[in-house]
Amino acid sequence: MNVETPAVRWAGGLDADDLEVDVVAGPDRRCQLKDVDEAEAANAAGEVRDEWAARARSEAEQAIADITKGVWPYDGTWTDFRPDPSWPVPELPANWNQPVPGYTGAGLL
Repeated sequence: MNVETPAVRWAGGLDADDLEVDVVAGPDRRCQLKDVDEAEAANAAGEVRDEWAARARSEAEQAIADITKGVWPYDGTWTDFRPDPSWPVPELPANWNQPVPGYTGAGLL
């Protein structure tokens, strides 16, 4: 699980900022935090504000508790989901990776 800021909608789609810390969960529901050192370094360097660093750690710990208990969406409900083969594959617009004039990022960090 990637811990990131809430998605922000803008003219080109959605943006979220990675808060570095991740949760790795196994099929047996055992979990571990990953990249905590990178999250701490990003916070120390001023790349991630203190409140977002604290929230990232809190959200990761809550996810671990939820995964361990098997609460939705970590209860296995969707593990066998497969999209309908008749659904069309979406296509990205030709300029999907071009900057949008005036857009400066989500700005949450």
